[in-house]
Amino acid sequence: FTVSDAGVYELISVNDANCSGTDISGTATIVVNELPTAVLSGDAEVCEGETTDISIDLTGTAPWNISWTDGTNTFSDITSDDPYIFTVSDAGVYELISVSDANCSGTDISGTATVIINVLPAVDLGEDVNITTDEEITLDAGEGFSSYYWSDGSEEQTLTIFGSDLGVGNFEYWVLVEDLNACENSDTVMVNVEEAIDIT
Repeated sequence: FTVSDAGVYELISVNDANCSGTDISGTATIVVNELPTAVLSGDAEVCEGETTDISIDLTGTAPWNISWTDGTNTFSDITSDDPYIFTVSDAGVYELISVSDANCSGTDISGTATVIINVLPAVDLGEDVNITTDEEITLDAGEGFSSYYWSDGSEEQTLTIFGSDLGVGNFEYWVLVEDLNACENSDTVMVNVEEAIDIT
């Protein structure tokens, strides 16, 4: 006979066409395990080169065997951690494919995580430059950024350098810019200052 309920099953009596029996023995213990479940979450928007964590909340009995996709590739792992957390650096829509625990395969899987990777802002100070002590040059980090921070502490789009202030030598200047996505990038330029020639 077929059962679907948990319990300890045992005989009470038995008889055949002729007699009632007294030799009855044995039990059957039926354990009904709940099916494992998995819920994935972790929407994120990060900058190129950064990572973000995606979480899978699990129910059931460890260890779990989990499979998921980023929309292009398929991944899997075996874990005893709940929640299970993995780190990603690629854009995509992450969702579960399957989950099973120590006892059963689950059918209740849900949730997605959309990961957006924003490219870094492009900043270019140009080639290294040469000036003399009687010249000046203006470095331009480019327009459209939400903030600027130069190596001298100034915070404007441009930086004017006077050879007379620096004197002879090689000087490094850098700028750090941030865009509207809070992504940062930097560039560096060398300024070589030579003594001005006084021609009279």
